[in-house]
Amino acid sequence: KAFPIAVYAGDVSTSIAAQDGACCVVSLGGDLLMPGLDPLEVLSQLAPVMAAHPAIVHDGKRLWHQLHRMNLPLPEKFAWDTMLGAYLINPQEKSYSFAALRGELPEDARGLLSLAAWQQQKIAADQMTHLMQDVEMPLSRVLFDMEVLGFAVDSAFLRQLGDRYVAQIEEAKQGFYAACSRMAGQTVKPINLNSTQQLGDLLFDQLGLPHGKKTKTGWSTNADVLEGLRYEAPIVNAVLEYRQYAKLKSTYADGLLKAIDPDGRVR
Repeated sequence: KAFPIAVYAGDVSTSIAAQDGACCVVSLGGDLLMPGLDPLEVLSQLAPVMAAHPAIVHDGKRLWHQLHRMNLPLPEKFAWDTMLGAYLINPQEKSYSFAALRGELPEDARGLLSLAAWQQQKIAADQMTHLMQDVEMPLSRVLFDMEVLGFAVDSAFLRQLGDRYVAQIEEAKQGFYAACSRMAGQTVKPINLNSTQQLGDLLFDQLGLPHGKKTKTGWSTNADVLEGLRYEAPIVNAVLEYRQYAKLKSTYADGLLKAIDPDGRVR
C-alpha cells in the first residue's frame, strides 16, 4: 500500500517494489528453455495498479507502447521516469538503459526506487524539478500519443515524387558526364557516382582538379571538398545535385513508402 510503487518491465523479468521494501520479481518466458510467465499475463495484472497509482518507471514511453500493443489500460502519467531523470542530469550519457545507469543497484524495481530517490535529490539540488515534472514527463506522454496516432501519407504523391527525383538524378548524371567530357576533350565513360574511389579518380587524377590528401581508399570526395571546388570547377555542382536528389529519393520517397502502415499512416 506504500506509493508510489516502482515497476520495472525488463526483457527477462518484471518486478514491482514498494517504498516499505516489499518486492516481487516475476520471470518472463513460458517455454521449455526459459520457464516463466507470459508478459501479457504479468502486465495485465500490473496495468490497473499503475493506472490507479502513478508508478516510478524506466522509459515510461516504451512501457506505454507495451501496454497499448496489449490493449491494456494506460496510466495517465508516471510518478517518475528514471530515464528522463538521467538525461536531465547528464545529456551526454552514452547509454540511458537501466542496466547502464544502475551501478551496483539490483536490476529490478528495488534498484529503480533507489535510483529515482537519488535522481530526485540531485535534480532538486540543480533546481530542475519543475523542468522534470512539468515539462519532460508530460512531453513524454505527448510524444507517445503522437507516435500512436502517426501521420497520414499520400502514397500516390510519394511515388510521383520518387519518379521526379529519378528524372532529376539522371539529368544531373548526364550533365556531369557532359561537363567532364568537355573538360577532358574526349568522351568520359560513366562511373558509379556513389563510389568515392571512382569519383576521386575521375575528378582529381583524370581531370586534374585541386585535391586534398589521398587516403587508403583514394581521394576524399565528401561534401566539404566538393563545396570548396564548386566555384573553381563548376562541374562538381552536378555531383552535389545528384547526391541531393538521391538522398531525397531514398529518405523521403522510398523511405516513407516503406514505413507506411496498412491504414496509410506512418508511425
